[in-house]
Amino acid sequence: MANVSVNATRAILSLGNLGKRAANPRKPLKMIGHYVKELSMQAFQDSEDPLTHKKWKPISPETIRQRRYGKGKRRIKILVDTRTLQRSVHANPPKKTSVTIGTPLVYGRNHQLGSTVPRRRFLGVDREGMIEIQRIMRKYLETGK
Repeated sequence: MANVSVNATRAILSLGNLGKRAANPRKPLKMIGHYVKELSMQAFQDSEDPLTHKKWKPISPETIRQRRYGKGKRRIKILVDTRTLQRSVHANPPKKTSVTIGTPLVYGRNHQLGSTVPRRRFLGVDREGMIEIQRIMRKYLETGK
């Protein structure tokens, strides 16, 4: 008769740590919040939708005239003329299983959704971003870091 004995103690302890990490994912959620905020900052810099990577619709001639009034002839960049909206984007402290990235400014919602102005989405995560989010979560579950 031949036998093999397997001691599962180490595997069980490892799974216990995995369970503890999975039950409290605030650390990776904070990292994910920071990452998604950076994606938004890149959208402002590139003037493009973070999901489709299509350029935002140009500013109307009327808006350009209004913005240049009394300010000389300067180039106006979409959504970053004053940087108020861009600076308002933040990641809220993580909740138990989620993190929210957004802006409290009403006109930010208008641009994000395209309700009263042309849609110029500045919040969102594309496929590559989702892969990075999964990588962050996987690394945390495996290593705690």
